[in-house]
Amino acid sequence: MAHLYDAELSPGKLEAIAAWLPGQAWSGVATGAEVERVTSYRFDAPAGEVGIEIHLVRVPGTEEILQVPVTYRGEPLENAGPHLITEMDHSVLGTRWVYDGAADPVFLGELERAIRAGGTNAREFMSTDDGEVERTDIASVRGINDRDESDDLSAEAAHPLAETLSFDPNPSPTTLAGTTMVRAGDADLEILRFPSAMDADAPSGTVLGRLVGTWEGQDAPVLLARLVDH
Repeated sequence: MAHLYDAELSPGKLEAIAAWLPGQAWSGVATGAEVERVTSYRFDAPAGEVGIEIHLVRVPGTEEILQVPVTYRGEPLENAGPHLITEMDHSVLGTRWVYDGAADPVFLGELERAIRAGGTNAREFMSTDDGEVERTDIASVRGINDRDESDDLSAEAAHPLAETLSFDPNPSPTTLAGTTMVRAGDADLEILRFPSAMDADAPSGTVLGRLVGTWEGQDAPVLLARLVDH
């Protein structure tokens, strides 16, 4: 589960994302455009030192949803300068370095784990003066292991997978037609920058597993990411 602070952020999360998106050729977002939150979800980081949050946003007045995974770090990620979204001042934690999650091996490892092991997003609790309050305005996501034809693997099955994750310390994501691809051993991890229908075709290869999600106003599951054998 994720424990969040009721903190002041500068720049704010949406402000930082809106400033970063126009520089990404895949986004189609114009310079100066604002973005609004649709929903979000988180994964727990193994060591608890890296914040992992996936934002689903859109430009006000439009329907197209963009998926922006980010990681929050207390120190810079070595050799990842080109993937830095912003340096953020957190009123509780101090300076946070915010990266595109597609270039952070911690996020990629947790995403692969969720897909392979039928994992889910983390429950989120906000610390307030009245104690911790669970957030309900987040997406519900789950992994589907297509290889095993099961979306209900036990939690115990996830542990051995941690030893098989195979991301380079400095991943090299490539985005084509709105899909960001990162090599993961003998497979490609694909992050859909624009969530799509569950049965969307993979560019090539066999789909080993998928991450799907729902949220308020989106009752039918949509495809968020997939693992493709190549």
